[in-house]
Amino acid sequence: MVAKNVTVAGLIAEEATRLLVTRHKLTKDEVLNQLGSFSIASVDEGDCPVEDNLPCRPQKYRSHDSFCNNVQNPRWGSAIAPYGRLLPPDFSDGISALRLSATGQQLPSPSLISEKVHGVNRVASSFLTNFVAIWSQFIQNDISSPASFSDMFGTTNCCAGGSQASCIPIFSADGTQCQDYQRLCSSSRRKCALGPREALNTMTSYLDGSSVYGTLDGDESELRLFEQGLMKTSPGDLVPLMADGTVCNPRSPNSTCYKTGDLRVNGHPALIALHTLFIREHNRLVQKLSQINPLWDDDTLYEEARRINVAAIQHITYKEFLPAILGESLTESLKLKPKLSGYSTDYDIFMYPGTLEVTAGSVLDFVLSMMPEKFDTFSINGEKKKQMSMVEMPGPLSSEQVEEITLGLVSSMANRVGLSVAHGVRFLHGRDLIAEIITRGRDLGLPGYTSWRKFCGLRVPSSFEDLADMMPKANVALLKSVYANVSDIDLYSGGLAEIPLRGAIVGPTFGCLIAHQFTLLRRSDRNSPVACNLMPDIDLAYWESDSPALQVPDDLMELSIIEAIKKLEKRRQDEDTLFQN
Repeated sequence: MVAKNVTVAGLIAEEATRLLVTRHKLTKDEVLNQLGSFSIASVDEGDCPVEDNLPCRPQKYRSHDSFCNNVQNPRWGSAIAPYGRLLPPDFSDGISALRLSATGQQLPSPSLISEKVHGVNRVASSFLTNFVAIWSQFIQNDISSPASFSDMFGTTNCCAGGSQASCIPIFSADGTQCQDYQRLCSSSRRKCALGPREALNTMTSYLDGSSVYGTLDGDESELRLFEQGLMKTSPGDLVPLMADGTVCNPRSPNSTCYKTGDLRVNGHPALIALHTLFIREHNRLVQKLSQINPLWDDDTLYEEARRINVAAIQHITYKEFLPAILGESLTESLKLKPKLSGYSTDYDIFMYPGTLEVTAGSVLDFVLSMMPEKFDTFSINGEKKKQMSMVEMPGPLSSEQVEEITLGLVSSMANRVGLSVAHGVRFLHGRDLIAEIITRGRDLGLPGYTSWRKFCGLRVPSSFEDLADMMPKANVALLKSVYANVSDIDLYSGGLAEIPLRGAIVGPTFGCLIAHQFTLLRRSDRNSPVACNLMPDIDLAYWESDSPALQVPDDLMELSIIEAIKKLEKRRQDEDTLFQN
């Protein structure tokens, strides 16, 4: 209900902006720079969600919706808020109409780009395992969940002439086929200001395990056992199942439905396996903590285990994942890796902690180019089992299958990041996923690829010929075959086409934007523990001096999620990290 109210307020502000632009013939620059001082709240406070400026009460633990993470601006970074931006949106009318080509015509069809640019057959094994691909998707889901109009107001068939305001039908290159695409829900801007369209993020803008624990306090009743701090599980110590007959994946209505903090986990066996590991880890931590502190009640045990689990998520991300993506040297130079000891002084209470539209809507989807259609699974003794689809559920998973999937992820190699996306990944349940990503970027008003190179301080190409030292010639030719002008190139396609940075798997543009996002996530999070080294052999007493939960023996973390995965992978003794071979 709250999300719907925020969307309605956003739509009202958007329409008010459109009326003012029409009446006063305002330019795009005037929309961006002048209308922000006007708000619909001054006309009708009932249409504007209340800005909570009440003082935050002292609290030891994160709220599930991240309210009061920032004590001066309680709603910053909380669930049901607009995404953040690094660049102003690029809408052709300055408000919400899709970006146009430099020629003044429509940009090329996303379906055409998907087919001609991303459909090229290429199999190239990288030096990373499939675990990195799944981890990227896991953290993307943790910080971002854009809602569409169909989620909020019911389904409209865009291909049958549905509402223009909520529709961007995706037509094939020859115009004979159509793929339905509902626009993302609008969000009211901060203080309900007028201006260009903004999109609504229903997840929190912190890396806080919300995809496991939920984003609203009410999610607890569905996920917690409310006994001894434990989370609910299904037989076999697995992710709990939803009620029979529940449809959690409309594209596969007969699939098994699992209940986690994020329903997108359904239809993806590797994500189910990862969520299972974190739920098991939570319950293991609860048992350890209750032995050390037998007088703790259910709430204390739950919150302390949750806090340690979230610390593990952040630690894996900053110590293992980012160096694998950006390279060790770049990660070190940007101070993204956790400190070995002590406290961080990087927290900035004035830094707005929004998940960025550019990373949530485009950049983090680079991982799709890494995913094979299928991957091998292995038993605990190293025996190769059957292949598993990377993107489709095989049915209810057993405990044994969860271990086999996890072993498969850390033992099988991912594809190299690039323009090519495996056919089975590109066409998921009959839908062109790459065409949707490109359309979503335009829906969000993301500027083109060259604008992002300029933002990152990189050389800006003025012609396709200028791309020659930025990407392989074959990639330049593919982009030139569909785009009329170099400035038309969508960020997703341009970023994937680049030559990777030394020691990294992404090019300079994606590297720049990923670094911005994860610096923002760390420095704006008052509860972030990534300044500390949470590896099992480190005493945790310094993490928070007033927390008895962390004044515990070292063996509390000896079977942490990091170690659990490494123990599963014991047959690969020469692995240095979770991701690299």
